[in-house]
Amino acid sequence: MIKILSSKVIIAAVFMLFAGIAHAMDLQTIETDGLQILIHPTADWFKFKAVVGKDIIRDFVTPRPEGSTFKEKCLVFPKGTIDVKKQPSFLYDKKGNLLTKETSIGIWKCAGKALVETSIAQPPAIGTCFEESTWNFIFKSDKSSGIMAHGFHTVINTLQPGKKLVKNELTITEDTEDKELIGKKVHGRAYVAPDGQSFVIEVSFDEKITIQLK
Repeated sequence: MIKILSSKVIIAAVFMLFAGIAHAMDLQTIETDGLQILIHPTADWFKFKAVVGKDIIRDFVTPRPEGSTFKEKCLVFPKGTIDVKKQPSFLYDKKGNLLTKETSIGIWKCAGKALVETSIAQPPAIGTCFEESTWNFIFKSDKSSGIMAHGFHTVINTLQPGKKLVKNELTITEDTEDKELIGKKVHGRAYVAPDGQSFVIEVSFDEKITIQLK
């Protein structure tokens, strides 16, 4: 009886070991100091809503007055997925593969307020701090994980395809799961695609982050 029980224990232990290995093989760990956010206003995965008084605006390019609030949802990709200096379109990776929700590593949610009248088509003057916002990165993970940061956006260039348009300066907040990141800085640089159909925000962190994906 003792021998039979021992065999069952051994079999169970071996099964658990292989199950753990199989689970680990399904996970992907990314350690990085940067990400890329893809903004594509006509994509089905892109979400945008601005509140202007009692009106709801869902058009990303509609001018928004000072004091209006907005929410936005876009896709997140690993650093270096898109070459913002050379690619005519940001809707593909450097190898020419179409970027989709399925190939992303998560989503980026942005909620903010216009500090001055804001328009993508006609940005405020260079040097204007025009938005305050909170960013939330939600990754495709087995457990609830993400990074939240709060800060401001400043215009640094005129609207020119392939040129940096906006500088983002944010600080990681206490809502972030990894407590060691709290207080660290998040930097963003927004670029306009030469074909004018999309934008990319290149994000960099003061300290490397670890992302565990399914």
